[in-house]
Amino acid sequence: MPVSTTPRFSISPYFAAYDPTKPTPIITKTVERLLSDAGIKISKNKFIHSFIVIIFTGSFGIYQIFVFLIIGLLSVVPSMVTFSYDLNVGTPDHRCRLSHDDAYNKSSETYKIFLKHLSQTPTDYDKKCTMFKNESARTLKPCDQGWVFDMNKYGETLSTELSLVCDKFHLRALTQNIYSAGAAGSLLTGLLSDRWGRRKTIYLLVILLVIALNTMQLFLYSSKYKLLVFTICRFVQGFAVTFHQVSLVLLLELTGPNRRVLAANTLAYSFALGQIILAIVARQLKDYKLTYWALNLYVLPFVFIYVLIPESPRWLVQQGRIIEARK
Repeated sequence: MPVSTTPRFSISPYFAAYDPTKPTPIITKTVERLLSDAGIKISKNKFIHSFIVIIFTGSFGIYQIFVFLIIGLLSVVPSMVTFSYDLNVGTPDHRCRLSHDDAYNKSSETYKIFLKHLSQTPTDYDKKCTMFKNESARTLKPCDQGWVFDMNKYGETLSTELSLVCDKFHLRALTQNIYSAGAAGSLLTGLLSDRWGRRKTIYLLVILLVIALNTMQLFLYSSKYKLLVFTICRFVQGFAVTFHQVSLVLLLELTGPNRRVLAANTLAYSFALGQIILAIVARQLKDYKLTYWALNLYVLPFVFIYVLIPESPRWLVQQGRIIEARK
């Protein structure tokens, strides 16, 4: 049976074709030179080989389990931030307010009379976004007394508070498009993690997310610039949650090849768990401001994540920081 010559991993010019089970003189000399530059005197190739195996293939002990747990709990956040839009800016069923004391009730006499005098095939827009100019003319006009909403499903949302319906519906869609534009910043965070390191990049993005969430939360209680600040903060949040991809890279580089599937599954399960938690919280609170407060409280402890997770040893070796990689 032919033996595959495909390298097990490729992380730097020094170790592009390195197989830990078959050390080569070239790799050994390269590591000797790197260790020498770092001030570490090594005389036995056996130790060098063991050093490479530990650094590059890793193990899976208590420490790795702890790191997986921390990263897993952090990876709950991106899905909560992403899908919070659907619950907190959701648009419940609605119609024009037909009188000052009107409330959403499809069985109300006022609404029945309105539907009765509509055309035989009224559009959804006619039923939700128009009202009669006067009862005698039976001509339609846009809602001028606001809207009434079905609060049973969503409760209070940004759409109900700012009436982001009918002719303003595009503003609601804009906030999510802006969020997606921010998430496209994953191209940049990949470059930053290669330059600054995995741990520092994750930490800075988490701090950025905390700032964006708290800024948005404060302006949700303000009557001015609420939608503008919300949209800007959603863009920043979209960029900040790209730490999810950097977290995956960090986990992969902390484990050996036989544990990399577990690393990917950890983040996948965490992402799904975030959706479940968000749905339960939003269902119980039924108020988008309180839901965002709950999200804030969950994210806040992760400002200390810098001291809880290690830097990728592979990235450290790429930078020639061998002593730090050994730690």
